[in-house]
Amino acid sequence: MLMKTCTKKFLLLFFLFVYTSVDGQPGFNMLHDLDLPTNHLRKMLVHNDTVIGYGLAYPSDTVGSRQGLLLTKFDSNGVLLKSNLLLEPFGDFYSIGKNWGDITTTFDGGYAMTASALVGNSAYLIKIDHDLEVEFIKEYPDTVNLSNFSYKVLETKDGYLLYGDIQMPDFNLRS
Repeated sequence: MLMKTCTKKFLLLFFLFVYTSVDGQPGFNMLHDLDLPTNHLRKMLVHNDTVIGYGLAYPSDTVGSRQGLLLTKFDSNGVLLKSNLLLEPFGDFYSIGKNWGDITTTFDGGYAMTASALVGNSAYLIKIDHDLEVEFIKEYPDTVNLSNFSYKVLETKDGYLLYGDIQMPDFNLRS
């Protein structure tokens, strides 16, 4: 009986020691200070040996009044390589949500994203390069529908296909 109890205690201490010494990937277990208030990621994309984060943030020079799209790039150990904040140039606010706003890799090694306007009814296709710099932004204004959301992006050999849901003036959803 004594041997059984000692064996259990030894195994318990051994597993506690091993568990506390295992770190996993410590870079993803900590918050990164991007010097941006209320920044958070909504989507993550694994591309080769990097992790691309896509979310929302406010620039540090305003107090919650200028929401933009946050892009981050981490290596496979969680070390922050680069970040970029995209602001809508004409005063509206870019927005994505948990269920809408998409990011995908492109044939040239960059990324394509969808977003919508927080105030207006526009949808956006945003193309960025491998270093998170904007190549182009295409706005799809809509003066009839109440909202554009849940847009996904798919790259084809001839360009990009955006698809998703809209809310019609009668408040019904259409895909």
